[in-house]
Amino acid sequence: MNWQTLISDLANWGLTQVEIAKRCGCRQSRISELANGKSTSVGFELGAALSTLHKSESRKRGRRAVQAEPASVTAQAAEQGG
Repeated sequence: MNWQTLISDLANWGLTQVEIAKRCGCRQSRISELANGKSTSVGFELGAALSTLHKSESRKRGRRAVQAEPASVTAQAAEQGG
């Protein structure tokens, strides 16, 4: 899973970009960049906050949380057929 997918999940679960940003301690514009694929890298703090939020929200909905992977890892796995 990449950051774009993770944010998409959160949005599908009813969180707005503003809510996600407030809960992760960043600006809405940063969430928008990630959601739109304009940026694919995040710092440790934001990455940890997004992952924790996703895990928390997925548990509320009875879904198993999938850990986000950097886009480079995801692309590499796709190239290798996995």
